[in-house]
Amino acid sequence: MDVIFAAAFFAVAVYSALGIWFPRLRFAWRGTRMRAGRVSCAGFSSAFGSASFLVLLLDSVPVSRREIYSFPFLLGLLMGILGYFIDRRDYRVNQSGVTQSTNELV
Repeated sequence: MDVIFAAAFFAVAVYSALGIWFPRLRFAWRGTRMRAGRVSCAGFSSAFGSASFLVLLLDSVPVSRREIYSFPFLLGLLMGILGYFIDRRDYRVNQSGVTQSTNELV
């Protein structure tokens, strides 16, 4: 069962990582038409990738070291949340028609 969860987390990580370079593969934030940017995709890719390895390897890690291995997951999650705020700012700027998005390559 752990292998199934790890494979699912890894598939989400790969899909999100592809969204960094291919804008068509980026997800939309729930409840909005706002598309995720590069920072969000990189953060969630890191979070889900580290979660997949955490699920597979958690039993082999000593109990005293488990907090250390959850640190990359938390960093990726925080990076994804930071990316949300960047995406929201870019979406609002683009809606007003003032300037181009700073989160995209021209």
